[in-house]
Amino acid sequence: MIRITISLCVGVFGLLATPLAAEEPSARTLVWADEFNMPELDRDRWGVIGTDFWVNNEQQAYVDAPAVLSIIDGLSGADGGALMLRPVFKPGVDPHPDRKADFLSGRIESRDKFDFTYGRAEARIRMPDAKG
Repeated sequence: MIRITISLCVGVFGLLATPLAAEEPSARTLVWADEFNMPELDRDRWGVIGTDFWVNNEQQAYVDAPAVLSIIDGLSGADGGALMLRPVFKPGVDPHPDRKADFLSGRIESRDKFDFTYGRAEARIRMPDAKG
């Protein structure tokens, strides 16, 4: 008897719940975007994380350098340019005294440049086909 009651309750609530209709892209309002189509990173939109940032015992140091953080053109599928974050193996270069990170990398954020509470964020991200 209990199984039937639970099944009926779940079934009735399932009928009452209607899925939300997908909102058409034309009905949404774009409030912020970056197509990375300038020669350099737009520092008014992005903050670059530096060597003092370190969490989770990461084996990389974040630096603000073109070798690890740059805008590139001509990528297939990219409208305009693309942001490239590339880790580079550089043992012994980490300037932070409390860690020994053998990799340098770039990291950016929009904190204090653009924040939102509700809405949807979209990104097109291409990852290398590699293990690691």
